Amino acid sequence: QAQEAATQDGMARKQELTSCIASCMPMPYLCSSVPPMQAQEAAAKDGMEREQLRRRLDEKKDRVEALCAERAALTEQLARVRHSMSMQEGIVRHSIDMLRRSGTSFSLPHDIARSLTEFGTASFFPRASLALPASRSGGAIQSASTSTSPTAASTHSKRVRPLSAAAAALRASRGGDGLEGHALSSRARPGANENQMKHEREGEGSRREDELRHVLRVEIDKEAERQAILAGTKDAAEIARLQRTFAREREESKRRILALSTAVNSGAASESLPRQMRPSANQ
Repeated sequence: QAQEAATQDGMARKQELTSCIASCMPMPYLCSSVPPMQAQEAAAKDGMEREQLRRRLDEKKDRVEALCAERAALTEQLARVRHSMSMQEGIVRHSIDMLRRSGTSFSLPHDIARSLTEFGTASFFPRASLALPASRSGGAIQSASTSTSPTAASTHSKRVRPLSAAAAALRASRGGDGLEGHALSSRARPGANENQMKHEREGEGSRREDELRHVLRVEIDKEAERQAILAGTKDAAEIARLQRTFAREREESKRRILALSTAVNSGAASESLPRQMRPSANQ
């Protein structure tokens, strides 16, 4: 009996311990350190951060590609401008050389000189008149475009460069100052004045035609630059501002081209008139 009582007591204790252990054991889903809801939220947050980083990287990549394309376009545009400037410089040098060989003095209008200054060729076309060697007929030939008013004459005389020693000696040997020598030669030869006027008209017409061609070439190059700048601009507000600016520039260029065309046509019309109907040098 005592042994049976001890066995029953042991079995009771064993059952009690088993129930206690069963009540203390955790559930299977509680074995992980992070609850399922928190793990899902963390995974979603990590995915959003990755997506944001990817978008930022894509935006930076697109920006870098746009900057590279803009830089390439600007480099190409700069190369075209330099090539155009070198061509214009060669044309200007050749024109000045031809004018010096012909012995004709000339002066550029203010707007033409300003446009040449913008393109870096003002050193070849200064605003002042160029004092060139006297022609064989004696005396410096005055340009037909020079104004005969006292103010314009005084301004023109102030802008003429001083003659060199050799030129001064040549003028002195031919009869003093350029105007005096020209007057003497005109009195000595009655046909000299008519030849001089014809030479002046031809030189003025050729100069205006050269100016018109130069302005047209410059405007063509400017228009190419405008199109390149507009093609490389992405902002709509900036494009609108550039279009307004370019419209004003085109209008100014149009006025200049029309003025030069009118001058060239008027010169050609005066050449076609009879000699009695042509304007005199004093008009």
